[in-house]
Amino acid sequence: MAAAPPPLLLLLLLLPLAVVESARAQATPGCSLAPPSCIFSEPGARCTDVPVQDVVDVVPVESLQNALKKTAEGLDGGFFVAVSYRGLPVLSKGFGYARSSNRSVPPMAEDYFRLGSVTKVLTSALAMRLRSKGHINLDDKLSQHLAGLRLRSRWPGFTADPTLRQVLSHSAGIPRESPCPEDDCNITTVQALARLNGTQLIFPPGRRTEYSNLGFALLGHALAAALNTTYEHALQQHVLKPLGLSSTALRLPHAIVDKWLAYGSQPVSAATVDLGWSEPEGQAYMAGQDLTTVTDMLSYCLLQSGSDCMDANLFSEWFQAVALHRDGQTAYGLGWEGQRTQANDGWLWGKSGSVAGFSAQLLVDTDQQLAVGVMSNEPSATDIANTVMEMVAMSVKATVHKLVSAAQFPAPTASSRFVGVYEGQVPSAVLSTRTCLNTPIQQHHPRQQQQQQQQQQQQQQQQQQQQQQQQQQQQQQQQQQAYRTYHVFADDVFVLATPFHVDIPCLLDAELGLDGEPIRFVQAEHGKVTGLEFPHMFVGHVLHRVSA
Repeated sequence: MAAAPPPLLLLLLLLPLAVVESARAQATPGCSLAPPSCIFSEPGARCTDVPVQDVVDVVPVESLQNALKKTAEGLDGGFFVAVSYRGLPVLSKGFGYARSSNRSVPPMAEDYFRLGSVTKVLTSALAMRLRSKGHINLDDKLSQHLAGLRLRSRWPGFTADPTLRQVLSHSAGIPRESPCPEDDCNITTVQALARLNGTQLIFPPGRRTEYSNLGFALLGHALAAALNTTYEHALQQHVLKPLGLSSTALRLPHAIVDKWLAYGSQPVSAATVDLGWSEPEGQAYMAGQDLTTVTDMLSYCLLQSGSDCMDANLFSEWFQAVALHRDGQTAYGLGWEGQRTQANDGWLWGKSGSVAGFSAQLLVDTDQQLAVGVMSNEPSATDIANTVMEMVAMSVKATVHKLVSAAQFPAPTASSRFVGVYEGQVPSAVLSTRTCLNTPIQQHHPRQQQQQQQQQQQQQQQQQQQQQQQQQQQQQQQQQQAYRTYHVFADDVFVLATPFHVDIPCLLDAELGLDGEPIRFVQAEHGKVTGLEFPHMFVGHVLHRVSA
């Protein structure tokens, strides 16, 4: 069994005091792959969980490696790939060659590559870390932490001072590049701000999106200014060092460069060009072993929403579409870039980078709890990562579907806890007193056929009555305020469509819904349900129970 890798940079940024080990190692108290609690189970009962190792074991690793070997044969260089599923490593291996001095040796875990703009994820993580510690607020103005910054707006009535959140999501209107060449930008922040003063925004902040290296350069220096230090020191002290990422740095000693830099076929001098002030977040070097750690942890505790391993609210915000593009299929998050893909059944978050002949790509499927990382000394990392993610995601999806279909789940109990009358002020988008019908509770309780037929007849009668009531209520609701009374019957609680890896018959609170929208049951002592809460669509709206 492999030794536990150091904790992922992103994990403790969200929960500074948590200490997490990979699922490859022995479980740490408070951070295990325990399934989420099942609200319909009796006290102490736990949902059946799909064994992670069973899924990993059937991933076609050999076929994947053969495909990657063929890819490497067509490159003048090499790459390192790391794939993890729910904290277990699927693949961690180099292909091609690391250095032209010995083309028979593939990249190893100790070899360094440059990350380019993938370092923006580190900057984003640093921002979340500093926010959690109270050093900054994401809605602070950029100039609040960069004294002397004076941008200009050409649109009367619109601010020329974007927020940190807008910079993180490339919606600040800041031009793409810095005011000096990336290979000749040995200036101070004071000098850079002097050059930038009077620079016009290309659009009003928050109105659209435009990728901006300059924006992230300003952000990195703003975060450093909030700590009264340099960006390099801030990243080292608040991200890399506390998380044990000893193989990641903005600069490498000559001894490391000479021995471990996977420069491929290019001159070492070109591979180590210093970007200076213009792009501090594009400087980082990372070794394969740290890339493996990153993918392990991204696919593990960061995706255990609500567990002791993370702050679920911060995680949800971090992997959230902040600026949705017009096509509806792509978006910017807080340092992440998202796209909807068929293979992943939802949002696939990632970040690519390219600098000095190197390329890198990090992909995270938060629904399937799958992470892929690729670093290369060729401009091919993104294509390789997308291919790997598609192959592994399809395999994982098919395997989990098969395991879930064959699994024996415990029958839910205590459904009567949810029977009652609920009242509350909710948006007018809620039109029905019935829940979204999908999988009724009765299907999980063995009964005689005669009883089932009787129940079906009763349900049909109830449905007819309720349909009449609904029609009357809808007519009344058009003339009244949105204050409603909801009668929730045992037959009205159903399982909604869930991510394929979730134990559907467990009726998890995240998968229950009223009128098709996710709800959460508010419980008091002794398991009594006191209300229904809308945590997603209707944030802050609660239906309070008035009678059983």
